[in-house]
Amino acid sequence: DATTDGSSNAPTLAHRARRMLHWPAALALLLVMIAWSPPSQAAPQTPPEGGHDLVAEWTGTDAAVRVVAGPDGLIHVLGGVYVRHMRPDGSIDGSTRVENIKELAVGPTGDLFGAKEREVMQLRRGAGTVVWRKVLPGNQHQVIGERPPYLSAIAWDGAIGRLQVLYDQWDDAENATLLDTYDAYGDKRRGQPLTDKTHSYWDMEARAGELFLFDRSINMVEVFRDGSLVDLVTLPALAERISVGPEGSIYFIHERQYVVRADRQGRPLELSLIHISEPTRRTPISYAVFCL
Repeated sequence: DATTDGSSNAPTLAHRARRMLHWPAALALLLVMIAWSPPSQAAPQTPPEGGHDLVAEWTGTDAAVRVVAGPDGLIHVLGGVYVRHMRPDGSIDGSTRVENIKELAVGPTGDLFGAKEREVMQLRRGAGTVVWRKVLPGNQHQVIGERPPYLSAIAWDGAIGRLQVLYDQWDDAENATLLDTYDAYGDKRRGQPLTDKTHSYWDMEARAGELFLFDRSINMVEVFRDGSLVDLVTLPALAERISVGPEGSIYFIHERQYVVRADRQGRPLELSLIHISEPTRRTPISYAVFCL
């Protein structure tokens, strides 16, 4: 549902605009529940009336933490120690038992990539066996000992045929965000430099030959193509996670209850209110992830 109220309070639902989404541009919304933290104070600007209704609700998955639309045409849902491979109609194509990973990416043939804490790995679909595993190095401090890296996000980049890995790592002077790439055999290369490596990069998505990096420090999305920065998109409200539509618009979660869609100039296009059933409402929402 969409409203025209741009205030920081929950908008009224008196005015609604409904429209059905077309496949393959249909959005499968995953609501992820984690511990509560105080919401931000900024409110999105008032977008035009019009938003997305819930068009499907799937069952048969575990408590999901990641949802990835794979190039194999399936929706891959990570929850607990399983990845469920879902067809667009919500039926299950298969499952893969995996290690306790927190990030998921899917390669061109449906092969799986996972990440946890400081490890990146490729997993064999179905069997769940590890094909290769790489450990991100830490930094040794003379007083406190090792300062481990923090892994933020991974994404398969079809334009270069490599896995993009976004993480924070200390050096002797500062904590920097770095981008590495891995090929199908686990060989690592240093990725493209970020606009400001001391900022907090929180999320990443590769789509249609472009790489979208969310800089949470300044609430902007950096867009790269062929290793060059081509766009800087200032989001119209504070964001938590991002997803990119097929036409390049950016969806993001605001205040744990709104889905905002913005164009490449940062102008808000749509505002949708996430509806939560009462039993679910007792557990706060962290973010929503879209698959297009």
